[in-house]
Amino acid sequence: TKLVPKYITILRMLIRWKKSTILATVGFFVFTLVVATTSMKFVLFPPEGIEIFFVRVTAPTNVSLEATKNYLIEIEKEIQKLPSNELKDMVTTVGLQQQDANDPNTKRGSHVGQISIFLHPEDHRDRSAAEIIDYLKTKIIKPAEIISLTFERAGGGPPVGKPISVAVRGRDYQQILTATRELEEKVVKIPGALDVTNSYNEGKEEIHVIVQKEEARAAGLSVQQIGSTIRAAFGGLVATSIQSLDDEVDIRVSFPEQDLSLI
Repeated sequence: TKLVPKYITILRMLIRWKKSTILATVGFFVFTLVVATTSMKFVLFPPEGIEIFFVRVTAPTNVSLEATKNYLIEIEKEIQKLPSNELKDMVTTVGLQQQDANDPNTKRGSHVGQISIFLHPEDHRDRSAAEIIDYLKTKIIKPAEIISLTFERAGGGPPVGKPISVAVRGRDYQQILTATRELEEKVVKIPGALDVTNSYNEGKEEIHVIVQKEEARAAGLSVQQIGSTIRAAFGGLVATSIQSLDDEVDIRVSFPEQDLSLI
């Protein structure tokens, strides 16, 4: 072919001037490194062009799923007002907060929920995702009953947590919580700081049952039997199940709510 003779000629010339060839190659490599470090900005997963973001709600731990759902419904009404060329779809999830199944910051509970907003591609809309989020922040007012209302864009690649995080360590838990609140109040006042939250999650209320072993023994009851009875009273027991189309629905039997206060 016509390329083979030209290739051989170039190859012979490079071998003849091998020192110059090596120096030129190294020089070009150094030149590209200098240009990359001084003139090019490297972002592994750039946020531009992101078409998904989340609105997340966290309520007090004693809030029910129904109450959390009602909070999210009110937020949905504002999101639905976005122009049709911006809003493509949205999905509301009650009892769960996560970007995907591998999200290390996943939260579960009746007091949490999120709305996943899917936008049309950026070339079909006039505003970026960041501008739409800023607009919604002015329209969605956090109810007084809610602990936090945050907006978060889905980043490219796997979830890696917040851009900046600060850890507080100590021996006394109450002192840690106090220091965390004080730090959070100071960070909120920093210009440019947005969606400042802490990772502390207050647990559900607990009931500690102390069994009088001698009295239980006299009544012929074991600690296991007492624990099973209490669990059945509050959580119920599956008595049977019924088939509904393709799903099997469990029938759970528990004490009436008015009787639980007597336990």
